[in-house]
Amino acid sequence: MNYKFSDVINNKLLVAEVLTMLICAIGVILTVPITAYFVYRNAGKKSVDSIDK
Repeated sequence: MNYKFSDVINNKLLVAEVLTMLICAIGVILTVPITAYFVYRNAGKKSVDSIDK
């Protein structure tokens, strides 16, 4: 396997796989804080509504 490092990096399939992994990782990492924010926001509205009644 006498591939040059530059040949491996320039391989379109490798670049596509690396980008896919990065995008998926960012999505997974951002899912938890976004979900927590929506749960917090929704819980805050319900507690205010129950106090008003």
